[in-house]
This record gives sequence, C-alpha cells and structure tokens, in this order.
Amino acid sequence: MATITASPGADGGGNAVTSSRTTRILSWVDSRAITSRENARLLVEAASMRSAARFRAMIQNASDVIALVDPSGTVAYVTPSVTGVLGFGADSLGGARLVTLVQPDEAPLVEELLRTAAGHGGTSGPVACRAATEATRHLEMSVSNLLDDPLVG
Repeated sequence: MATITASPGADGGGNAVTSSRTTRILSWVDSRAITSRENARLLVEAASMRSAARFRAMIQNASDVIALVDPSGTVAYVTPSVTGVLGFGADSLGGARLVTLVQPDEAPLVEELLRTAAGHGGTSGPVACRAATEATRHLEMSVSNLLDDPLVG
C-alpha cells in the first residue's frame, strides 16, 4: 500500500498555494486505489464461487455416496448419488439415523465405525445397506471425523 502526502506549496511571499490540479490528481489516485481494492475483492470472491461450484458439481455427480452425519449418527446431508446406489431420494434422508439405512444386524457395526472415527479420525468396513426396494446392497463404508474442520463440522 502506498501513502501519498500532499502539502500546499508556497508562493514567493510565503503564502500557501493549493493547486486544484493537485487536488484532482490526489482524488483520482484515491478513487483508483479504492477501485483496485474492490476489483481484487471481487476477483477473489468470483474465484471462490467458481471453486465452490466446481466442487459441488463433482460431488453431486459422483457415483459414490457421500453423507454428512452429526455426532449422534443423524444424516445432515447426502449426495444425490444415493438415489442410484440405494434408490432413496437424497432429500428424504435428511434427519434420518444412519443405522436405519443398513440391515438391522449391521447397526452395531455402523455404530462402532462412527465411534472409532470419532476417536481416531477415520475407519472403514464392509456394510450391508438396505435399498429402497428392501434389497441388500453390500458397500464399503468409510467414515472420517471432520467435526473439527471449520468448513465441514
């Protein structure tokens, strides 16, 4: 950042002289600095929006099911790919307990995966999930603890 200091000049008799041209130049420089800062802020904002849109497009079009689950095991968000994998609409699963998406005998395993991830950061294991058609889908469930990540948790 540059600092510009302007002082009035003096005529031969010691009287202060202020040039309107100097005032216009300083005003122009000041407005250019404000415009440059605003343009830089807008460029950063646009890049951030493009990055978020790109990430959203990748996640929403992935074949893997990604779910955000709170510490109690309640689904906060699930990607639309859940429809192709399990037959459930993504919107219908918000607020559901994760264990309701697995075969009843698999619930203790899912609860253990969640507990292990909460303590150690991440784990995975095979799980028999219940599809909307009541068929069983055998999936690998990877659980990562992102509760301390300010962008996720």
